[in-house]
Amino acid sequence: MSMRPTLLTSRKTQDMLIQSEKMALAGQLSVGVAHEIKNPLAIIFQANEAIKNTLLKSKFKEKEKIAKYSEMIKQASLRANKVISELLNFSRPAQSELKHVFLKDIITRALYLIQNKAKICAAKICIHYPQEDLLINADMVLMEEVFLNLMNNSLEAHCRNIKITISSSSDRKYAVIHIEDDGSGIEKDYLNNIFDPFFSTKKEGTGLGLAMVYHILKRHNATIQAKSLKGKWTKFAIHIPRLKGERCVYNKQRR
Repeated sequence: MSMRPTLLTSRKTQDMLIQSEKMALAGQLSVGVAHEIKNPLAIIFQANEAIKNTLLKSKFKEKEKIAKYSEMIKQASLRANKVISELLNFSRPAQSELKHVFLKDIITRALYLIQNKAKICAAKICIHYPQEDLLINADMVLMEEVFLNLMNNSLEAHCRNIKITISSSSDRKYAVIHIEDDGSGIEKDYLNNIFDPFFSTKKEGTGLGLAMVYHILKRHNATIQAKSLKGKWTKFAIHIPRLKGERCVYNKQRR
């Protein structure tokens, strides 16, 4: 009898445990760091606004230069506040409200929310729905966040003129969703780390978007795998349990 399947299962379980420990530790660190920084940051932001308002009323000849620096402080403060908000959301995810929802409806709503950003990036998003509606037990808002983060990840990493394709299928147990882009791809050495908290290859990335995707899917007993060819494409595959016995033939009138 071959030991290979057993070894592969054991390795997969070990990897999942390591990832869970990373997520738990990151959550604890996030809360502490965020609270320590949030109050001083608020003071900096308020003081900067006061300086800016004072300059507008003054006749100080260097005020334009100072106003420029003031705007830099404001933008840096807003950026830092965004990171802190993401840290707190990561460490204290919302309570799940699981309901029977159609996968198509989740994807459609996520697409609606990101379409303006896609237009700015001159990106094309193509959706291929299956012939049947796939019903899953999920928190619709959290699952929207999964698809938003994955599409946003593609747009921020490549932005101009990329194509994102989302398709779905199913087997007896799972709904399977594929999200693919034809951007610049991910280095092979980075693939094992992209779901780690704070890991990012983007210049201004927080490294929390894909970590949150992993965390949300785990709460739905779902999995995600990533494949990429540097300079060519990146593919994500999600497997989420479908509701057994629920095979709703797609009604063309709903399109």
